[in-house]
Amino acid sequence: MSPPDSSPSATGTPSRRERRQRALARRLGAPYEAAVPSGHLVMLDRPDTVALAVLHPGQEAA
Repeated sequence: MSPPDSSPSATGTPSRRERRQRALARRLGAPYEAAVPSGHLVMLDRPDTVALAVLHPGQEAA
């Protein structure tokens, strides 16, 4: 299995969760992408960003 091309995550003030997501992206060898603005359920707040990350890895949302 190849590593993911990105690791989309919710945004906000730097928190333990965000630091853990950044660390996970580094461990997987994937860039960290913050979905701005979004909350804890990034897939509900920013479905466009999540879909773009899945369908077209490496491209940024507009």
